[in-house]
Amino acid sequence: MLASELGTVNWDQSPLAPISEAKKEYIDGFFERVSESRGKTVKKIDRDRYLRSAKAVKDGKLTNAGVLFLTDATEFLPQAKIRLISMEQDTPQWNKEFEGPVWKSIESAYAALLLEIQKIDVVSGTRRIKLEEYPPRAIREALINAVAHRNYTIEADIRIFLYPDHLIIRNPGCLLPGVDLTDPEHIPRNPALCNLLHNCGYIERYGLGIRLIRETTKVHGLCTVDFVTSSGKFEVVFRKNPRTDINGIDKRILSLITTPKKSSEIAKETNMAKVSVLRRLMVLDQFGLVKKIGRGPQTRYVLRSGNLITMK
Repeated sequence: MLASELGTVNWDQSPLAPISEAKKEYIDGFFERVSESRGKTVKKIDRDRYLRSAKAVKDGKLTNAGVLFLTDATEFLPQAKIRLISMEQDTPQWNKEFEGPVWKSIESAYAALLLEIQKIDVVSGTRRIKLEEYPPRAIREALINAVAHRNYTIEADIRIFLYPDHLIIRNPGCLLPGVDLTDPEHIPRNPALCNLLHNCGYIERYGLGIRLIRETTKVHGLCTVDFVTSSGKFEVVFRKNPRTDINGIDKRILSLITTPKKSSEIAKETNMAKVSVLRRLMVLDQFGLVKKIGRGPQTRYVLRSGNLITMK
């Protein structure tokens, strides 16, 4: 366990189970994703060679990484699951477990979490848009990072704690030595697993997970994010921003830009800092409510399509 925590051994490349334990549907699903992500024709891929080079197979057996990707992983690794827990203060209300190959548990846990996250309706003319209180892309990235970088020698599952005012995604295992949260580099604890996730499109570029979570959360604007590392665990904590008044601030901004206005003009009329106005405009633009006109000092913002906005 200590060697895995320090990153001195590649646990995920050790042989674990007979190749016969791999399920055809999971193998097919994996190579379909590889084809979609990498633009390769599935029929032209030499599967046996590919799995060996990706270190999913070694010495005629599935490695730990291969088991995680190509089997119902918890049959061999009971800790390889994701658990979603609804919390009220310090009391669990209910929990759901997600098992199977890791790519399937990521998808299932992510879909279930999106159903639980509160949404706010934004109505623009005949259009209705839902804004999640937490940024979906950042949540998905945090889940993928948890699966990719956790310490599987620790007999604990990945846990998502859903509180009324914050969300925690916790994975077993602290950061590897040398990883700096202020300038994170890609130092994988599980390089074969990371490679498999990359090959089928779950990891876009190595080393950008924490940056992507930070940047996406900042643009989203409705919450903050913190990274907490301690002995034996790593947490991504999304916390709702109590200062964000969707029904007030955004409605006020949208009502002001029925004709084009500069961000400085909006800031003056709303009594907000210009940087705060720009952040809200980025969010509103992301949801298709605002149109940006011009460049540089002449940049102005206008209500897209000119529809009257109401917010519920």
